[in-house]
Amino acid sequence: MGMMIRLKESPRRIQKKEETKMNAKSGTAARLVLGAAMAGNLLDLPLASQAATYSFTDLNPTGFTGSASYGISGSQQVGFGYAEFGGYHALLWSGTTSSVVDLNPSGFTYSIGQGIWGSQQVGVGGVRSTGNAHALLWSGTASSVADLNPSGFYGSTALGISDSQQVGFGWGPAAGYAEHALLWSGTASSVVDLNPSGFTSSWGYGICGGQQVGFGSGSTSGNNYHALLWSGTASSVVDLNPIGFAGSIARGISGSQQVGIGHGFTTGHQHALLWSGWAGSVVDLNPSGFTYSEALGTSGNHQHALLWSGTASSVVDLGSLLSSDYGYSVAQGIDSHGNIVGSAYYIPTGQEHAMLWTVLPESIVICNDPGQCGAVATYSTGASVTCSPASGSFFPVGTNTVICTSTNPLGIYTFTITVKDCEPPVVSCRAVSKPSSKESSKADKDSEREEDADGLFQLLGHDNCDSSPRLYIQDSVSGSLAGPFANGDIVKVAKTHGRQDSDDAKDSKNGRNPIVAHIGLEGNGLLYGVDASGNVGASVLCSVRPGRGD
Repeated sequence: MGMMIRLKESPRRIQKKEETKMNAKSGTAARLVLGAAMAGNLLDLPLASQAATYSFTDLNPTGFTGSASYGISGSQQVGFGYAEFGGYHALLWSGTTSSVVDLNPSGFTYSIGQGIWGSQQVGVGGVRSTGNAHALLWSGTASSVADLNPSGFYGSTALGISDSQQVGFGWGPAAGYAEHALLWSGTASSVVDLNPSGFTSSWGYGICGGQQVGFGSGSTSGNNYHALLWSGTASSVVDLNPIGFAGSIARGISGSQQVGIGHGFTTGHQHALLWSGWAGSVVDLNPSGFTYSEALGTSGNHQHALLWSGTASSVVDLGSLLSSDYGYSVAQGIDSHGNIVGSAYYIPTGQEHAMLWTVLPESIVICNDPGQCGAVATYSTGASVTCSPASGSFFPVGTNTVICTSTNPLGIYTFTITVKDCEPPVVSCRAVSKPSSKESSKADKDSEREEDADGLFQLLGHDNCDSSPRLYIQDSVSGSLAGPFANGDIVKVAKTHGRQDSDDAKDSKNGRNPIVAHIGLEGNGLLYGVDASGNVGASVLCSVRPGRGD
């Protein structure tokens, strides 16, 4: 879910400080607007996530006094850090403090990473030459930056990203000097103004697929903020403001659901809200015992990062998992696995630190690797957890227990990796010719080239786990079965019931396995195998011409 952050210094105060610095340097007034730090991702997690176990990792890197993380995608996290002598820098992590990449580009006095999707990140940066804030798009490095600020806008901010599109807002003459929600497709020139008719101003916060969320205000909304949902154009807007709420803001979106906040008429408090595409679908997520929530919650005088799974009662208090070194905490973004980013107040230094909550597996069920009676399994537990067997180990077919030791929080944790044998046996039907006299040896050699030379077949089966798969022959016409047979057995197959071959009794003397069965078929014989796990393999043809075997 997209979750709101509360920094020791709010984004608005950060803006004012940076604006003051730039004004002092340039001697001119510069309007600097940073996006409220919201991840553009919402996930409706399965109910099992309510009982999920998390470890946490403090991502604050060396050289930065404070930091916060706003978005997560795959194995990477994006946010910013405060360098004591360098201001705010957009940062990119890969799950550990030491993995940090400074994204602050040349020519910008500061930058903040606000969202991430795959290998790309979005945010905002302050242009050194003008002091204006510009929406930025990165591809993993500072030098890869693309300036998204469109013509006709003094400034802009990108807050969310999905696939090849970015969402945020901008201000300037093109917007009547108000703030307009904007949609980009990777370049400044691709911009689409999403500000709808009847609204003076708007912001775009989150994006998923072809839809965007945010808020707007104007005559249509009685000049109150109303949560809005777009589908790529201003005219596609849907007003999500629900009955009973004076105002609302949509912060994040995933699939058919949206998340944000609403300000209640009766309570006077802000509540976290969940929608499914229209105002009447709203679900109030404010949990019992919390007077205020904004896809986060406060209880008493303490602010805690919270996680919901679609209902108020499903709330998980992520702040309670932190050690006593941390005070209030905020969750900002969540990925498809349930891993969460945000920040927490680090008491020893009095600074905000970027945090990563990693969900620990409850159980993993996978199929065997091809040809192997087991599989290499990988899992993620976070930097503060060590497990045995380690991620990337080979696990045999069956249920395997993994034991983990966590330092944050301190404890022992176990989960299981079950490897299922999903691979069926492979069979073959090898034609065998019966013993012959010297006089007819040439004819026998010729007949051996025929698949059905004597109606004799050796049944062969191989399986990745089962050393003795069961082999069956099915009549292609009647469907009747013969078997089970073992690997290496020799059978005689005919399309009519034939007499027993007079040479059958001499098989052992001639160095050939004895014939274990005579099978009369109406059609052809289809050989297939079944292993101990019940996997049924593809059939192969064991065919004879009519009359063979008589």
